[in-house]
Amino acid sequence: MHLSDSEAESELPEVVDERVLDDAPESSAQGASTHEEDSAAEESSLALLTRAWVNEKFAPCLLRYEEDAVRDLKEFLSEQESILEQEEDASESASFVANLYQQSIERARFVLRAYLRERLTKLSRFAFHYGSAEEPSDFITEAELKFVRRYKDAVERHFHNSFLGSIDERLRSTAEQSSDVDMVPAPPMGNYRMGFIYQKPYDRNNEGNDGQIAKGYAVAAPFDELESFLLSNGGRMH
Repeated sequence: MHLSDSEAESELPEVVDERVLDDAPESSAQGASTHEEDSAAEESSLALLTRAWVNEKFAPCLLRYEEDAVRDLKEFLSEQESILEQEEDASESASFVANLYQQSIERARFVLRAYLRERLTKLSRFAFHYGSAEEPSDFITEAELKFVRRYKDAVERHFHNSFLGSIDERLRSTAEQSSDVDMVPAPPMGNYRMGFIYQKPYDRNNEGNDGQIAKGYAVAAPFDELESFLLSNGGRMH
């Protein structure tokens, strides 16, 4: 399933009936102009985070955390909510502008929550894998690392209280890894994934022009092959 930016975001009307603006007070017209300026700042961070959300959804592992986009979108939401409170206290004629601000807030909240929820889902699914990280990195934040460690400890306590505490101590391990046994599930990096090439041609085997797949096409390959090229060149997972 491919989610384009236009599908992930609600389109705002580009044309407003001139009679509406003529009948509205000057403050409402100024508010509409301010909204257009804010929308430009919103679109860049929202489009970036929308792409990051789609990639995160279809990638088997945690991807690089989009810290700048998340921070910018949170700041945008805070500013929009402040403006919305002012508009709600104004006259009824400002309700049209307030509705535009509300739409921007709702769609930004949706993308932000969806992005963070995808990451939490992977942290929960592979808690023993990610919980073994020694420190935060570009791929897991300090808050996420604290969360997954607490989640991992809670799961271990539950297993121990449920049945592990009543069996032989030699069999109680929940993180045994050896040539015969691997009890720590990791993301399936070798699984095939679909990717859409946006910018540079994809050359899987470094064969030059004969082995390239041109931009604008989709490609299926193991994720560990796609990751380094596709996600660093503006591609999108499917």
